[in-house]
Amino acid sequence: MSPSPLPDAAPDDGLDVELFCRASTTTASAVDRYANRLEDLREDGVVADIDVTTWPSRIDFSTGQDDLVDACERFEEWAEGEDVTLRPAFDRKEITSEFTGESRRMLVTPVACLAAYDGEDLVAVYPHTDVDRTRTVEDALDGLAATATPSAGSGSASAVEYPDD
Repeated sequence: MSPSPLPDAAPDDGLDVELFCRASTTTASAVDRYANRLEDLREDGVVADIDVTTWPSRIDFSTGQDDLVDACERFEEWAEGEDVTLRPAFDRKEITSEFTGESRRMLVTPVACLAAYDGEDLVAVYPHTDVDRTRTVEDALDGLAATATPSAGSGSASAVEYPDD
């Protein structure tokens, strides 16, 4: 079993969670499922606050999407510090226009991404890939749900572990 990079946060504090997702009809059911699970986790006291942010399938680093660019750069810093990678879910590409010949740096975003914060500190980003495998948004939600136990009100949560594949 591999320990989760989710922190042992006191349930009375809860984690603040931001769900980034693409807004399209093909992804709507998954995003709704994630949002509903997060609401359940808020009711259980595991999650303190939930923000949902829609993002495009590609973020152009040269156009006014500064908030999204900043968030993605912060995610990359977190991944480096945790010795994991955000690839293949996040992928940087250089795209050249066939008409103008102009190149742009783009970041291809995953359909959904979950960022967890303890106060102002970014403590986890899903999806990410570690030595063993890719950890998905679903894995994050399962890990958070595992901390929602009757003893959760005691002020400490046990380390979350994933079952072996």
